[in-house]
Amino acid sequence: MSKCYVRNGVWAWPVERQQKALGDAWDRSAAFEDVLRADVAKAPGRVRPEALVERAEMLRPSGRRKDEIHVATLLAIAVSEADLVSVLAAASARNAAIVAHDSGLRIEPSAGAADMAKAIADWQRAKELARTEPGRLEGVRVAAEKKRNRTMKLTKIARPLWRSTKPDRPTTSEIEAQVGLSAKTLYAELGRRPAIKRKKGSSDD
Repeated sequence: MSKCYVRNGVWAWPVERQQKALGDAWDRSAAFEDVLRADVAKAPGRVRPEALVERAEMLRPSGRRKDEIHVATLLAIAVSEADLVSVLAAASARNAAIVAHDSGLRIEPSAGAADMAKAIADWQRAKELARTEPGRLEGVRVAAEKKRNRTMKLTKIARPLWRSTKPDRPTTSEIEAQVGLSAKTLYAELGRRPAIKRKKGSSDD
């Protein structure tokens, strides 16, 4: 039987992101979710294992032949490396495999020491990535904002050339070269050029 586990209070992984990362494996009817108080969730490093009551319910011993537990990241199912070892032991006891969708790692219930080490390394990798992600996202946001500001500045320069109805106005290709914006961007920002009468054989290409 397949089930999913999500919770709030995970570094860089709000519940909505976890659900999205689970993809086709996400099934609300077969999901366990811990909802921590806001003051607890805002400090992921201070979340205690005993606060994850739904996780405990999911991991309690069962007589099922085999289970499969899907998580977006191992950070969701364990609050520390030591906690992860306990989770893997509990999963093994109930014959459940754990699948982490962010890395694709699958830990079978028969996992040995080498597999445990891989799981711990994956948890550590996910934590480091999550802790540095806000900075990366801010860098992407700043770069996108700079690009947009540049486009707006160049669009302002291109507008009178683009909207001109003079017979000798520059062609689209000439405006591209002069302003530094592609025809696709010019059309997206300024729309179609106004029609004018040109000499036979001339073009705006």
